Amino acid sequence: NIYLKPQYVYDTELSVNYSIFDFKLDYQYIKDYIHPTVVAVSGKPGTVTWMSTNAKDFQQLGAQCVVSPVFGCWRPTLTVGVYKPYFTLSYNGEQLDYNHPYGLFAFQNVVALRNDWLFRCDFFWNIKGHHGIYEQNGYSSFNMMVQKQLLKKKLTITLKADDLFDSSKLNDVKRVNFVVQNRKVNNFNRCIIASISYNFNSFKDKYNGSGSAEDEINRF
Repeated sequence: NIYLKPQYVYDTELSVNYSIFDFKLDYQYIKDYIHPTVVAVSGKPGTVTWMSTNAKDFQQLGAQCVVSPVFGCWRPTLTVGVYKPYFTLSYNGEQLDYNHPYGLFAFQNVVALRNDWLFRCDFFWNIKGHHGIYEQNGYSSFNMMVQKQLLKKKLTITLKADDLFDSSKLNDVKRVNFVVQNRKVNNFNRCIIASISYNFNSFKDKYNGSGSAEDEINRF
């Protein structure tokens, strides 16, 4: 598309932290929003071609809350987010809104036990809604991990299982101009992974001072 213009993205975010809570509000405005579209090929009935084009603008409001308490050896993190897009395009000669809100839910758990044992159990859920011109289905993932460190934490043995219930398959519907396109994507994320790693050069902090040098040490 020789007439395609660059898009400009403007983001505003407000974040508040209090105790175990983290709140975030954000607003996004995209001028000359770039999105895929379809046009009929002249002289070839029933033939179309996909190309990128500009819409006037795209807007989205979002809110997210993260709660991260600590209960002894258990450190759970709960994340809940909701996002509301504001976007309109022409479909079959009429204005079609792509404004269905979508959400995010995540529950992550870390349990650190004695003798350098570590357990993780995480659940992620993306809730159905519009992502640009795509109306995505809801999909999720359930992951687990167990880890053991030996030899003064130089040797690490890890066993993890990703997407245990094979539920991270993505389906979406795209409606633009006069075309409806359905897409199904399976990234085959379901797997079990075992790994062994050994750290030959552990970093040791022998610095006892304070000030800017201490900040540099902490970056490691």
